[in-house]
Amino acid sequence: RPHLLSMIPTLLVIGSRSINYEELFADASGDAGSSIGEFEVQHCTWNDLSLVSYGDQGGLVATISPSFRPIPGTKQNKSRHCKPSFVLLRGGCRGGPKVDFRPTLGVLAHSNIPTLNSIDSFYASQDKAYLYGGLLRVKRRLVARGETFPIVDQACYSDWRSATFPPDCPLVAKVGTASGGLGKMKINSSAEWEDFCSVMQMQSDFFTSEPFVKWDYDVRVQKIGNHYRCFRRTATHWKANVDIAMKDEDIDLAPRYKLWIDEAAREFGMEICALDILQVINKEDESIQEYILELNSSAIGFNGRYMQEDAELLRDLVLRKMAAANKVDRKKKRTKKREVSEEVVTSLSEKVESLEEEVAFLKEKIEKMQAKEKEREEQIPKKKKKQKK
Repeated sequence: RPHLLSMIPTLLVIGSRSINYEELFADASGDAGSSIGEFEVQHCTWNDLSLVSYGDQGGLVATISPSFRPIPGTKQNKSRHCKPSFVLLRGGCRGGPKVDFRPTLGVLAHSNIPTLNSIDSFYASQDKAYLYGGLLRVKRRLVARGETFPIVDQACYSDWRSATFPPDCPLVAKVGTASGGLGKMKINSSAEWEDFCSVMQMQSDFFTSEPFVKWDYDVRVQKIGNHYRCFRRTATHWKANVDIAMKDEDIDLAPRYKLWIDEAAREFGMEICALDILQVINKEDESIQEYILELNSSAIGFNGRYMQEDAELLRDLVLRKMAAANKVDRKKKRTKKREVSEEVVTSLSEKVESLEEEVAFLKEKIEKMQAKEKEREEQIPKKKKKQKK
């Protein structure tokens, strides 16, 4: 039962084992941390999590199964129950084969619990078709201001029957919402496209096609709150994120990159995100052609060279958001308490007024009875006199 669980504020982190969040938040300090007070951290993956939302009648209750590969020294080897007060979303709920935890995400939305990133923005990030539509809005807004936002051209098909006309080849076909290089295929001819569409008849998800870009560099622009990083990556495989030989280097944050990621983050309300951009270098004049490939939400992986530093930036951002949510919650409780007090005072006032009316009515009734009794007593001597006569 929700009221039997610990009343200590609980941060629920849903994400991979790459970071020990219990250890990370154990060192929480500073003004934001002290304003929250004591709180505990529960860390798990989507696969180990079950949720129930009671709305305003009991909030959100989480049941966490023991992890198959627990982080040593943590509570992940035990079955746990908790009542989260804040949720950090650090793992995608879609992406792999037969992986779709959107029903669990829906329960989070039902509870209206504060999260990072927000529930709405995280929902958007878990549907690549919806996400692309938002990026198109950013492009149109910036182009109207005389800026650029070179998002890659893309066609989206609801099913294989809609893929009537083969697109220009070579192209990249992507199935549904996947990550980590899964569900993507390079297609070099119309015949291969027809074969791909025949495979799509066996599944029900949407799919997309976009021109194949023979890129020289893959740029990632990362944003954690008001902190930015920019990397330039090289790889031998056209899927840079699956190449074990991939190399990266730090580059300066160009003003256009900051503009692009800020506008994309604002469109979806993301506090943590990363924008992937492909660069093609013209060998003759060394001019650069760029293509914005995709936007990723708070489930982004951190660069190994800055893992600890970025984890601490993330921690500080979470603490600030928790403190702000706590402040709003306390204000709501005070308002509710005041409203309850006002209701009690109003109810008591109404009862007092009703009692006063009843007392006045009884007083008037008693006075009338006393008057009648007095009148009757005065008439008794008169009757006796008449009888004597």
